[in-house]
Amino acid sequence: MRHKTTALCALAVLLSSPGFAQVTIGKKPPAPKTTPFQGNSLTEFKPGMSYVLEFWGTWCGSCRVAIPHLNKLALEHKGKNVTFYSISVNDTLADLKAFLSKNKMETNVVIDTNGETSEKYNVYVFPTTVLIGPDGKVAAFTRPESVNSEVLEKLIAGKSLGLPLAGQKTADFDWIRKLPTTAISYVWIEESDTASGGSRFPPGRGELSGDGIGAPTIVSLAYNADYEHTDWRAKDLDNLKYRIAVKAPIKDDEAVRELIRPLLKPLFGVSVRWEEQEKDVYIVTVDPNKTLKLSPPTPDGNGAGSGRINWPSMDTSKMVELFTAYCFGKITVDATNLGDRKFSMNLKWIPGDRASATEAIEALGFQVTKDKRMVKMLVVENAPK
Repeated sequence: MRHKTTALCALAVLLSSPGFAQVTIGKKPPAPKTTPFQGNSLTEFKPGMSYVLEFWGTWCGSCRVAIPHLNKLALEHKGKNVTFYSISVNDTLADLKAFLSKNKMETNVVIDTNGETSEKYNVYVFPTTVLIGPDGKVAAFTRPESVNSEVLEKLIAGKSLGLPLAGQKTADFDWIRKLPTTAISYVWIEESDTASGGSRFPPGRGELSGDGIGAPTIVSLAYNADYEHTDWRAKDLDNLKYRIAVKAPIKDDEAVRELIRPLLKPLFGVSVRWEEQEKDVYIVTVDPNKTLKLSPPTPDGNGAGSGRINWPSMDTSKMVELFTAYCFGKITVDATNLGDRKFSMNLKWIPGDRASATEAIEALGFQVTKDKRMVKMLVVENAPK
């Protein structure tokens, strides 16, 4: 344990064994509340039948990766006393129709009605697989890759599975309010046992909080560099997840980042520098042959995710940031000459499909082209010992 406190700064790194919230294995789960979409409906668990429940979403990359594995298991166990349900969370009918028009799923697909089933089952991490035995009781709460033919045969036979428990504990972005310090400025970092992760960095507040994030994310926060603008060369870093809370002495975003930077080398053993590199990029311009369809800023918006952007107010720099992260997974360059003009955006496309994203963006009156550009990249290397 390292601990340092001064009148202006508090830093703690606490090393502890990660743990996960418990689930009720061996008890009957709540009745699911779902809306049928493909195949059979799911409102109850029939005695003598075993169930594989996959909580997923079209917006979730890891969920899409698991589909071929689940398809194979569903086909291999067709006609046996086990049935597969993919429970779609936070998807619309349009999302599912677009996705299933290009991706085959051998499971029954149902929609989590109003998010009630995932909430009742305490599912916040995706994908999560819940196995129900022939006695109607929860046999496992795990990840899709942990389920194989041997596991399913045991499930059907009503035997104990002993699968690893999936993490349920979710990120706590408000833990900064619970810190045992009255320092006017601090950086506090400790290990986290949460299964989900993220950060909250409201502009102009001089505060940052994060939970369930790794060293790469903390480096990115310190230098305001996204994944696509980072050249990560450091090796053999720990795979730990951390909580971070930062409060600057003034309400300034850069002051927050400056507090974190000196800690990256002693905590994670990395050195950081900026470097110009040639990269494949997407260039966004205004199409001179189209009318630009931009809506005025609105008070409400749901944010961004895989296959959707519903942002209440942004300028082109924010737009390009979202296109980079969610539409293309590659650096996007703003060549629109729209300056600081503010607008809202409601954009939908097929998750993971760059052609579909390009089509949706161009329908707004933009033009998207591929090119090469010199780009400022954040190089992260192992620090010399």
